[in-house]
Amino acid sequence: MKTLKYGLFTALIALSAISCEDDPDPVVTTTTEEKASLHLHIDHKFNTDNFSLDQNFTLTSGEVVKFSTAQFYLGNYKLMDDAQQMTGFPDSYLLVDPTVSHQNIGEMDAKHYHMVMLNMGVDSTTNTDFQPIDFADSHALAAKVNNMWWSWNAGYIFFKLEGEIDHDADGTFDDVFEYHIGTNANRLDLQKMLHKDVAAGEMLELDLTVDYAKFFNGLDLSIDLQAHMGPPAIVASLKANAALAFTLD
Repeated sequence: MKTLKYGLFTALIALSAISCEDDPDPVVTTTTEEKASLHLHIDHKFNTDNFSLDQNFTLTSGEVVKFSTAQFYLGNYKLMDDAQQMTGFPDSYLLVDPTVSHQNIGEMDAKHYHMVMLNMGVDSTTNTDFQPIDFADSHALAAKVNNMWWSWNAGYIFFKLEGEIDHDADGTFDDVFEYHIGTNANRLDLQKMLHKDVAAGEMLELDLTVDYAKFFNGLDLSIDLQAHMGPPAIVASLKANAALAFTLD
């Protein structure tokens, strides 16, 4: 009897050993975030009011304006570290209107960043050497948005503002304004000092405020109602005003 019990006990031990050998080792999953990400938040304002199309806004002159179109390109993002090494984000162009408030720009290495740079408009190489048919339909510079394109020679429209003006604020709009600004000389280069250590898995968010009221600074809206490739004086004023309208924080 003892012999039988001993045999059964030995068999159970052997089966247990086989069973343990057949069980796979526990799977240990470790997630290591190697990259950080760059994001942009866009705040659309008219002075201190939230901005939207088809809404009346009063200028300091007392004139009332209403926008039917407000579009601009953002892109050509670059991050510079302390060694002046650049991290670029190709294909990051975005066509912005007042409904667009966020852009996920892309991933970058986790490290210290000294400065961020971007364009309002299109970089010179792209603007000069490419045209909408060169881009996939999903791209911001593609043919589907060719209302932001002039021609092979002139390139892209960097920002487009259209709307109406009520000169005496009596509720009746008297004139229309139409500002289409482009060409390489009128690109706006924005930059901000960061001095920030960005950890793996962290999101670096930039804040851009666009104050549409500032586009009208110094313009005589009784006559300065249209600008495309010219007149040079109005184009120059609008370029200078764009530098005031876009604030990177």
